[in-house]
Amino acid sequence: MHSRIGVWITTLAAAGLAWSCGAQTEEELRGPFKRWLDEDVLYIIASEEREAFVQLTTDEEREHFIESFWTRRDPTPDSTANEYKEEHYRRIAYANDRFAWHVPGWQTDRGRTYVTKGRRTRSNPTPRAASIGRCPAKTVGSPPTTRSRSGGTVGPTATEARAS
Repeated sequence: MHSRIGVWITTLAAAGLAWSCGAQTEEELRGPFKRWLDEDVLYIIASEEREAFVQLTTDEEREHFIESFWTRRDPTPDSTANEYKEEHYRRIAYANDRFAWHVPGWQTDRGRTYVTKGRRTRSNPTPRAASIGRCPAKTVGSPPTTRSRSGGTVGPTATEARAS
C-alpha cells in the first residue's frame, strides 16, 4: 500500500515538474496573452504562428513574439508607427461600435468581414444593393437603349418598340 502511494506521489511530482517546464496549451494561456491570441489577432494570425505562440514558455518570449508579429506586417518598417497594427485595432473598435448585438461587434459575421477586409467600396456593390436601388443596375428584360448624337440616352428604336 505504501509503495503504491509513493509511486503515485512520484508520478504526480514528475508530471507537475514537466508541466511547469514545458510549453503551455492554448487553454492554459491567461491574461493579456490569451486575450491577444483569442480576440485581438484571431482572424489574422496564421495557424503556424498560433501554434508557435502557444509553445512559448515565458512572458518575455511571448512579448517578443507579439512585437515581431506586428513588425512582419508593417507596410512601412522605417516609420515609427505601424500602420497595419493601427488599422487593425481601428477596425476592431469600429466593428464593436457598429455591429455589436448580444456579442462584441468583432465576433459577428459583419464584424469579422470588416476586420479582415475593411470597408466595402461603392465600386463593387452587392447584388442586394443593386436590387433595392442603391446603385444603378440594368434589370433583365429592360429594353435596350441607344445613344443620340448629342450623347443623351433615348429609348428603344422604332423597330424594337413595334416588336414588343
